[in-house]
Amino acid sequence: MSVTHVSVGPAAGWAAAAVATVALIACAPGRTAADPVSDTEWISSAEESVTAPPRGWLERHQSADGSWDPDPAAHPCGCLDGDGAATIGRAGATGLALLSFLDQGDTHRSGRHASVVARGLRWLQSTQSAEGCFSGLPGSGRAREHALAALAMAEAYAGTRSPLFRDSARRGVEFALGLRGSEGAWGAGGPADPPDLEITAWMTLLIRSGVDGELVAGLDAFDRVRAWIDGNASLDGSRPGLVLLLHHLCGAGRGDPAVARGRSLAMQAVPRWGGPGPEPDLASAYLGSVAMFGTSAGRPFPSGDPAWEPWYAGLKTLRWPAIPPEDCAAQSYGRGPRRLTDTALATMIEAFGYR
Repeated sequence: MSVTHVSVGPAAGWAAAAVATVALIACAPGRTAADPVSDTEWISSAEESVTAPPRGWLERHQSADGSWDPDPAAHPCGCLDGDGAATIGRAGATGLALLSFLDQGDTHRSGRHASVVARGLRWLQSTQSAEGCFSGLPGSGRAREHALAALAMAEAYAGTRSPLFRDSARRGVEFALGLRGSEGAWGAGGPADPPDLEITAWMTLLIRSGVDGELVAGLDAFDRVRAWIDGNASLDGSRPGLVLLLHHLCGAGRGDPAVARGRSLAMQAVPRWGGPGPEPDLASAYLGSVAMFGTSAGRPFPSGDPAWEPWYAGLKTLRWPAIPPEDCAAQSYGRGPRRLTDTALATMIEAFGYR
């Protein structure tokens, strides 16, 4: 299943629409991971980043070292103050924020946010362990953290094929494969943890990006994931959009009964904001949108697809909070320590309106 590079806005990726790939860092030939990277190798111009919200909000809340830190203490503005706790750490938040920029075609050398992307990727590169892990979290939580950071790196490489990123991206994919459990799915920390559907979805996106970017080859990962979901029918009733995504990433086409069933079940859980019941889970809404978009009859532009239209209508109910423009939190989404990751996810969900 190869990637087709199409223009969706300026660019797109598997992480963005499951129809194309973008990509980012590693070491240039002859360079070790510890060697510095010259600014001239990263940024083609000193173009000032003048951004439209909400990526402008994400840009303003990027740390000086290039990362995005979900710790409220790192943001004196108070934007991340509030109840609750961040669901991922610094590497995962940085990966997710980077994906929201890569989604719109920014790279380390081009686009309005080139310097933002370059600094974020540089930080990720500096934190990757010798084994390829991007997460500094021990045990539980490590897998999601690594998946998001490694996906940003793999997507960055696939979109630019820059030698700066190849080794880092490859090692990130290989480390992810080592975290698989015996059932072929991924849990929160390592192979001994019980499988988790969302983490497996992010990891499978990462492996697909790695295979299509020719970082790894000859994998049985997709067959094992497909066997896991086929052997666990109860998964369909929990987050059907994620199950559909896994079937799609594992090579199931529109004519596959699993895809037809998955789309039918996903349509019973169309994400909507502001209606009765709880607000939709943003990760499920985004990943489900990738699945519905990628399996639409009109790919890569599914307007007219009888299933995509009501799904898209649900996405259009996303409303950014009415926050006074003078407030630092204006043009962001969510509350408390999750504001960084929720804003990145909401940005990518909203972008489906341009596809």
